[in-house]
Amino acid sequence: MPQGCTNRQMATNLYREYRSLVYWTAYPLLKNAQDAEDLTQDIFLGLLRNNQFNPERGSIVHFLRTMTRCRAIDRLRTKGVKQRAHERLGTILSEPIASPLDRAVAAERAEQVHQAMPHLSTHQRLVLELAYFNGLSQTQIAGHLKTPLGTVKSRVRNAQRVLRFHLAACR
Repeated sequence: MPQGCTNRQMATNLYREYRSLVYWTAYPLLKNAQDAEDLTQDIFLGLLRNNQFNPERGSIVHFLRTMTRCRAIDRLRTKGVKQRAHERLGTILSEPIASPLDRAVAAERAEQVHQAMPHLSTHQRLVLELAYFNGLSQTQIAGHLKTPLGTVKSRVRNAQRVLRFHLAACR
């Protein structure tokens, strides 16, 4: 870094020099100009906040392209999860109003799930809440919790197994 040059000045210079590279890496993946612009800004803000670039591991061009591709794919996955959740919600809302018997069965099932939840470990409960209530993918959960992806997958699988066992016992 040149003498007297602040992090902000370096980030500004990097932005000016490489914003087109980041934008044109993101755009074909996101297929939306506004999303590509937003991601470009996010990449450079992230670089300013916590510089993870290590010149010993490769060039800045390779680093920015890799980071952009990964973040664009994450956004597409998140968008897909949210879209599927909205579709499911739309299906539920468009269904006819449930009969009193259907509501009673649903309430009983909800109570059974509620009673099975204490049988989960804290970690298992947390990953299920992040997945089902916050709509995060397992990759996003791993990043959010700073936990290996394999560990997150195991926790989800084990939590589902525990819930299945306790719900089967209720029948």
